[in-house]
Amino acid sequence: TLVYGASSPSPVGEISRGRLTPPQTETGERQRVVGSEGGETLVEFPLFLQSELVLTGDGSPFKSFVADFMKKDLLTLGLADSSASVEARTVVGPLVLEGMEVNNQFSMNGTGQGFSDVKVTGFDLSHSDEEAVRLTA
Repeated sequence: TLVYGASSPSPVGEISRGRLTPPQTETGERQRVVGSEGGETLVEFPLFLQSELVLTGDGSPFKSFVADFMKKDLLTLGLADSSASVEARTVVGPLVLEGMEVNNQFSMNGTGQGFSDVKVTGFDLSHSDEEAVRLTA
């Protein structure tokens, strides 16, 4: 469940069919994590989540999130009462992790007061630029 809010999070919707993928290099190759003898991570990179979000109820918690995104500097989102399974290919063979509990909050930058007078008529996250959120106003 995707939730919004720091003190008493409200359910925004249910995430399904999620898939995490690493970013690609300019040549189209996937970036890889390289380890050392001490087990320390030498390279870190983001994983992109592609999924479906079915909004809760009439979508009003999501509408509140979008309105706050336009006005606040920082927002708190999270995953609550969720689970995930992972299937990964590694150099030593497949890694399968099933039924991992996922309960985590994270922060997201908003636009601050920059768009407080703008009316949002569309919201799109289905594009390839990981640094941007596409808004239609």
